[in-house]
Amino acid sequence: MVIRRATIDDLDMVINWRNSPEVMEQSSGQRQVTREEHIRFFHETIVGETRLLWIINPNAGTVRVDRHGERATISIYVLKEFQGQGKGTTSLISACRDAFAHWDDVMELQANIREDNLRSIATFSAVGFQRVHEMGQPDHVLMVKHRE
Repeated sequence: MVIRRATIDDLDMVINWRNSPEVMEQSSGQRQVTREEHIRFFHETIVGETRLLWIINPNAGTVRVDRHGERATISIYVLKEFQGQGKGTTSLISACRDAFAHWDDVMELQANIREDNLRSIATFSAVGFQRVHEMGQPDHVLMVKHRE
């Protein structure tokens, strides 16, 4: 199993990852989240109505998908010690498949990737995401994958 759905038992591990300097450096928000914000986020996430969160095995990072109607936004981080092992690629393949299966009316997954995060752009490209010419976030590349 490449990824597994996050459970409440993962709360502390994930907040420690999320607020680590290496993850914040590559994230869009680039700010720490408070424990209260994270607890609220995690409880909403576990339900799975508008957000899915997977743990990359063996506790190597996360993949997250947030639903917005017929579209969803996907993001990933792989901890530094697990990078370069193909975990990002295999995790994205599994998460895309699982997200489309979970929400049968979601037609498109979108990734807003910092334009200087070349490793992430290459990983999303490798699993079938394509750059689009729509305006995304400033200093970001917008990539999309459509339901097959």
